[in-house]
Amino acid sequence: MSTDTIKFDNGFELSLATDGSRFLGITDVVFDGSALRNPTLPWILYAQSDTGHSFDNFSDLQVNKDGDWTVLEFNATGSWMPMVEETDMMTDPMIRTRRLKSADAKVRWKLRPITEQIEENEWCGLAMQLEIDCPGHPIHWLLEDTTWEIGGAAEGAVLVQQDM
Repeated sequence: MSTDTIKFDNGFELSLATDGSRFLGITDVVFDGSALRNPTLPWILYAQSDTGHSFDNFSDLQVNKDGDWTVLEFNATGSWMPMVEETDMMTDPMIRTRRLKSADAKVRWKLRPITEQIEENEWCGLAMQLEIDCPGHPIHWLLEDTTWEIGGAAEGAVLVQQDM
């Protein structure tokens, strides 16, 4: 496994993990020297298509610039998923049959540094956009899978949730 680091001008750093041509995800997220997540399980995406494919195997990562955005571009090949996340009118599971050709997707994971001034306080962060192009296989379910632990560990962290 190898890692490359992306440094943003507002103090954020992201480590990208690869294994040969496979893109494993974002491991370390650091702000001003402080870890914001445990890198053991990479921050990654998971998607499903209407046609019964799951996307969790990524390859051929390229890191590009598009104005202020840093763009992670990579390929995803769909795996057959016989049961999809929906039911018919009788609430029975919907089954999708195998296809001769797999579904291929192109993912663009865009990140841009942001800094907000609220009163006398300055807050830094990252704006994010996801684009998935998967011709003939509309994506209907997308999960961004990650955890966030200030200091890189959940021990001692306090979670405050103010909305649902």
